[in-house]
Amino acid sequence: MLYLFALDGTLISGPQDNPNQEYHLWRVLPQRVERLTELRRAGHVIGIVTNQGAVAFGLVPRGEAADKIALALLHLKLPADTPVAVCY
Repeated sequence: MLYLFALDGTLISGPQDNPNQEYHLWRVLPQRVERLTELRRAGHVIGIVTNQGAVAFGLVPRGEAADKIALALLHLKLPADTPVAVCY
């Protein structure tokens, strides 16, 4: 089975969760790593879907968004080849 998860606000905190709404400040939300690990061990595929509106509005370069997503995958203990769909 395929499970799709939103990134900001579901797996990691989003910019709206920090006082100055800084794009680069985020953290993995509680119990996310454990649950994703359980799902993967059970044979499920994990995918990430994310809307990066800050890129669309010219507030953040695409490269910075790509770096954030790659770092989030690392912190979530997901493989680098995890399917990711990004909407700018």
